[in-house]
Amino acid sequence: MKRIILILLVSCGILTLRAQDAGEILEQSRHLSDQGKYSEAVNLLQNYLVSSDKNDPYYTVALLHLGSVYMSMNDYKKAEHCYLEQKNIAEKIFDKNDRRYANSLSALGTLYSAIGDNVKAEYYFTEEKNIAEKVSGKESHDYASSLSRLGFLYLSMGNYAKAESVFLEAKNINKKIAGENSSDYANSLGALGSFYISAGDYSGAEACYSEATNIWEKVSGKESWFYANSLELLGSLHKIEGDFSKAETYFLEAKNIVARTSDKESWNYANSLNHLGALYASSGDYLKAEVYYSEAADIHKKIYGENHIQYAFALHISGTAYLGMNDYAKAEACFSKAVAIGKKTSGKEHPHYATLLQGLGMLYQYKGDDAKAESAFSEAASIYEKISGKTHPDYERSLNFLFGSYMAGKKYPKAITVRKELDQITVSKTEKNFTFMSESQRSAFWDQNKNNFEYGYSLTQAYPVTAAVALAYDNALFTKGLLLRTTNGIRDAVYSSNDSTLIRQYDRLKNLRQQLSILQSKEISDKNFIKTLEIAADSLDKALTSASETYRDTKVDISVKWKDIQANLRSDEIAVEFIRFRYCDEFRYYRENSHSDSILYCALVLKKDSKAPVWIPLCDEKQLQTLTERIGDIQEYTQALYADTKDAELYRLIWQPLEKELKDVRTVYYSPSGMLHQIAFAALSSGNATLSDKYDLRLVSSTREIVRLKKEKSGILPQGTAVVYGGLWYDADKDRLIAEAKKPNNPTLTLPQGEETRLITIADVLPKNQKRGQSWDYLEGTETEAKQICGSLKERNIPNRLYTETAGNEESFKRLSGTSTGIIHLATHGFFLEDVEDESNRDMMRTLGGNNRKAFENPLLRSGLLMAGANRTWTGEDIIEDIEDGILTADEIARMNLIKTRLVVLSACETGLGETKNAEGVFGLQRAFKLAGAETLVMSLWTVPDEATSELMSTFYKFWLSGKTKHEAFASAQKLVREKYKEPFYWAGFVMMD
Repeated sequence: MKRIILILLVSCGILTLRAQDAGEILEQSRHLSDQGKYSEAVNLLQNYLVSSDKNDPYYTVALLHLGSVYMSMNDYKKAEHCYLEQKNIAEKIFDKNDRRYANSLSALGTLYSAIGDNVKAEYYFTEEKNIAEKVSGKESHDYASSLSRLGFLYLSMGNYAKAESVFLEAKNINKKIAGENSSDYANSLGALGSFYISAGDYSGAEACYSEATNIWEKVSGKESWFYANSLELLGSLHKIEGDFSKAETYFLEAKNIVARTSDKESWNYANSLNHLGALYASSGDYLKAEVYYSEAADIHKKIYGENHIQYAFALHISGTAYLGMNDYAKAEACFSKAVAIGKKTSGKEHPHYATLLQGLGMLYQYKGDDAKAESAFSEAASIYEKISGKTHPDYERSLNFLFGSYMAGKKYPKAITVRKELDQITVSKTEKNFTFMSESQRSAFWDQNKNNFEYGYSLTQAYPVTAAVALAYDNALFTKGLLLRTTNGIRDAVYSSNDSTLIRQYDRLKNLRQQLSILQSKEISDKNFIKTLEIAADSLDKALTSASETYRDTKVDISVKWKDIQANLRSDEIAVEFIRFRYCDEFRYYRENSHSDSILYCALVLKKDSKAPVWIPLCDEKQLQTLTERIGDIQEYTQALYADTKDAELYRLIWQPLEKELKDVRTVYYSPSGMLHQIAFAALSSGNATLSDKYDLRLVSSTREIVRLKKEKSGILPQGTAVVYGGLWYDADKDRLIAEAKKPNNPTLTLPQGEETRLITIADVLPKNQKRGQSWDYLEGTETEAKQICGSLKERNIPNRLYTETAGNEESFKRLSGTSTGIIHLATHGFFLEDVEDESNRDMMRTLGGNNRKAFENPLLRSGLLMAGANRTWTGEDIIEDIEDGILTADEIARMNLIKTRLVVLSACETGLGETKNAEGVFGLQRAFKLAGAETLVMSLWTVPDEATSELMSTFYKFWLSGKTKHEAFASAQKLVREKYKEPFYWAGFVMMD
C-alpha cells in the first residue's frame, strides 16, 4: 500500500518542492518513511509546518506528504485531516483549476479508496479528472493519470464496464503522446491487463503484460525493478491459469533480479518472496510456501517493526501456509498476533482488520470450532458491509466465508439466507457486465463465476427444504444455456432493430469470427494479423452489445422464475429440470480440494399445484459412466441399454425416483444435463411399457422454454419456404462442383480494409498430399426421403426447394443465411469426432480444423454435416480452389442467420452428439443451429439405419401437414415406425428439442 500511495503522489506532482529547505526536508522524511521510521518522519514534517506560513504554497505540499506518511501508518483519520486541510488552503490560495488543488483531490480519492468509501473516492477522482481535462486537455499525461486512478477504483468496485473504458482511454492517450516504447504506455498496458484478469480474459491480460514486459526491457533494462515487476505480473497470470511451471520461472527470475538490484531486506524483495510462497501454496507444497512466507515476514518485521499492518499481513499469509500443513498451533499464533496488530493499528472498523479476522475464522473452521468461526466471519462481513457496501467484492468474499461456516456448522436456515444474497450478487454482476462484454469476455467471466451456484446445489442436497429448492430451481433457470441465450439475445436485437448499419456490422463480425476460426487452426499463420483481427472483432462485438437496446431491456430474460413456469403448466403437465453438479462437502475455501469427487445428478420437479418445486436426488456420474459406456456394435449397445440387461438399472437411476411425482401426469417437459443429453428417454422402460407409452415427452433446452411454447398456436401449418437436402453426391465430378458453386450469391468473407477479399475454407489449412481413412457412401434412402417430403409439402402448397446430387453443396446451404426459410431438412451424413487423443481421430481433425491443438479442442470444428463433394476433402485428395470444401462444420453453421427458421431436421447420424459443457448443454450441431437462430431441432443420438430413418421422416411430415403440432407429429411417427421396427435402435435414436 505504501509504495502505491507514493507512486500516486509522485505522479500527481505532489512531491515537487522548489525551495531548497523544503526539498531537503521532504527528502529526509521520505527516506525515514521508507525505513519505517514514521514517528521521526512525522516530527520532521510537523516541525516544518509549525514554522511555515499557511499561505506558502510549499506548506500545502508538506501537508500532503505528512498525510501520505499517516497513510503508510494506516492512521487514516490523521491522513484525512491533513488532506482536507491541504484542500481548504489550496482552494483559497490557488485557483480551483490549479494542479496543486487537483493534487489534494487525488490524495483524498486515494484515501477514501483505501478505506473502502467508494462514493467519496469516485467523487474526488472524477473532480480531479475534470480539472485535468479543463487545464491540460484530454491528450495529456495528467488526464491519462487521472483516468488510471479512476480505473483502479472501478476495478475494486467490480464495475468492469467503467474500468475497461477508462483504462483503454488512458492507454490510447499515452500511446499517442508518449509513444509505444514509453514507461507511461507500459504502465497503461499493465493497468489494462489487471482489468482483463479480473474479467477472466486471460488471453487479453497476457497480450498486455507481454507487450509491457518488452517495453520495460527496452526502457529500463532487464536488471530493473520495473522489468521484474512485469515478470511478476506474467507469473501471477500463469498461476491463475494453473500453469505453475511457467509461473515459477517468471517469479524466480523476478526474485533474482530484485535480489541483485536492491537490498534483500527491502519491501520489493519481500514481495517477490510472497509471490513464490503463494505459488507453492496453490500447488499444495505448503512446506516450501512456509519457507518463503517466513522470510518475507522477517523482512517486514525488520522494515516496519512488530506493530505495523504490513507485518500483520505477513503473519496472516504465513498462517495460511501453516493451515495447509495442518499445523494449527503455529497458524493460530500467526493469525492471533496479526489480528491484535490490526486492531491496534487500524481499529475494529477497518477493512484491514476484517481481512485479518477472516484468517482467524479459517483457523477455527479447520479446527472444527464452528461457533468461533461463525463469529469471526460474521464480524468481518459486518465491517465490509458498513465500510464498503454490499456491492463491493470484499463483502461478497466475506459472505462466502460466512456461508461456509454455516454449512460446516449445519446451520442450514442461515446458510440459505446468505446463499440467496450471494446468488443475487452473482446474477447482478452477470447482468451488468454482460451488457458491455464481448462474447469471449462473457465466456471467460462466466467460467470464473458459474461454479458459485454449485455451492447452492450442495446446500439443497444437504437440506432440501422449500426455500433451498426454490432457489435451486431459479438458479437452474438462470444458468442453463446462459451464454447461448445472451449471444442469441444480442443477435435477435440486432436483426429486429431494422437498423441496416447495425445489421451490416453484425454480419461483418460473424465473418471476422469465421475467418479467425480458420486462421487460428493453421499450424503456421501470421500471429500479428490474427491479433489484429481479434482486436477488431472484439471491439466490434462490444459495440454491438452496447448498441442492442432490445437486448439491454430484456437482459437475457433473467427475470424468469419457477413461478412463471408453474403459471404456464396445466394440471396434467410437469416440468423436470435435471441438474449436474460437483458436490461440495467440506466448505473450506482455502483448500484446493473443497469439493468431493462426487458429481451428482438431481431433478427439480414442478407441478401446477405444487407449493414449491421438489428436489429429487438421482445418482452419481460414475454410475452413469459405467452403465452407458459404448462398447462394440451400436445396435447391441442400444438393445442392452434400453431393452435388455441394463435397461432396468438405467430406469432405476434416472427415472424411478421421479415416479411418485408423476401421478395423473400426461405431459412431461424435461431438460437434461451432463450425460443425460445422451439418453433416449422415450425408450426407457419399466416392464413392458416405455416412457413414450406413458407420457407425452417434450425435450427442452431449459424448462424456461415452456413460457414461450405456451404462446404458440397449435395446428398451424409451417410458415415460410422449406428446403430439403437428400441424395447428395459425395464423390461429385470436379467440373460439376465448380459449375454449381459458381452460381450467383456465392458468399465471401470480408477481411479488414486493405486486405485481400476472398473465400477462405477449411481447405486452406489442410496438409498437402495427406490421405485419410474411408470415404462416405452414397445414401440411397435419402433421395427417396427428400422427394417424398417435397411431395407432401407441395400438396399443402408450401413453397419448397429440393437440393440433391451436386446441387446439395455447401454454397447452397450458406445462401440460406438471412432468408425466410422456415424449414430446413438435411438428409445426409453427420459426424462428431469425440476423442481428441485418438490418433485416427486426430488425423481427421487435422482435415477438418487444421493442425494445432486449439483446433482439436474446438467441438464446433469436430462436428458437422457432409455436403456434395465432401469426399475430396475428407480423403485428402487435391482440393478445388475458390469453392467450399463440402464439409459443413458446426462452427460455420453458428455464424449464419437462421432466426426465421422454425424447424431444422438433421436426418443424419449422431447429430445430437457433441461435447457436453454442463449447464451450457451440448457443443456440437445442436448448439450451432441454436446460435444461428433455429427454434426447434430434430437430431439423432446414434447411427440409425437409412430405411428406418427415411420412414420416420416421411411419416413425421405427413402427420404434421395433416394438422398435428410438430411434437404430436413426431411422437406419432415414432410410434408408427416402432410398430414395424421393435428395437429402440431403429425408432428411438431421433429426438426433437425446443
